[in-house]
Amino acid sequence: MPSERPSAAPGLLAVAGRLLRSQGLGVASGFASALLLAVGSVVLTATRDGASRDVHMDDLRAFFTHPSPWHLWLYLLAGTLALYGLNTVVCTADTVIARWRAGLRQPRAYAAAVIHFSFVLALLAHLVGGLGGRDEAPVVLAPGRPATLDDGRVLSLQDVDVRLNPDDTPREIAALVRVTEPDGRQHDARIAYNHPLARGLGADLVLLAKLDRGAVILSHRHAPGHPLVLLAGLLMLVGVAMMGRHPWAARRPR
Repeated sequence: MPSERPSAAPGLLAVAGRLLRSQGLGVASGFASALLLAVGSVVLTATRDGASRDVHMDDLRAFFTHPSPWHLWLYLLAGTLALYGLNTVVCTADTVIARWRAGLRQPRAYAAAVIHFSFVLALLAHLVGGLGGRDEAPVVLAPGRPATLDDGRVLSLQDVDVRLNPDDTPREIAALVRVTEPDGRQHDARIAYNHPLARGLGADLVLLAKLDRGAVILSHRHAPGHPLVLLAGLLMLVGVAMMGRHPWAARRPR
């Protein structure tokens, strides 16, 4: 009987595995991501009244509900970042396994792995936030006119604190609001431009938009990626602490 031809699949898998473990792939993906982001900033500005008119902040859904050739940079970026993240995970896992088998148990040996994982988590946070984030209808508060949010909370305006500059221009505007939870519990909150009413580690935000003839206009945003961003930041700090010294500090001569 003629011998069977060896399958090419194992060879292709081996090549793919070596590619995923290549540091060069990570460098190339990083540069490609930066280039695509630069292209995207130019395209978004040039098409803000056309193909990109529905794109707001970090919301990615508009790119897929109304696909456009102008957004090719975003589609390429999604694939590039996915490859970048996968390369980071595979290389980091290989390093951790190798160091553990070599008997390294000091936290410093795994500091870089923690930092790399925080980077992957940050990428995931952008994906979750971009696909799951949404803005509710603006909330209008006025004295004697409470408003109900989509989650059942009732906001009642108690007062407006306006602090002026010496030339009488507004320096700070804050709305003093009473929040009634769906279970009847009440608490007071201060909502200012840089001080939103937040819960769920920032997954739900009520922000001050503007003051209009005595009425306060609030924006209500669901941002499910924010808790993951916070976790990524904490992991980054843990990784830096595991190094045992500040990485930016100059080494003292002995």
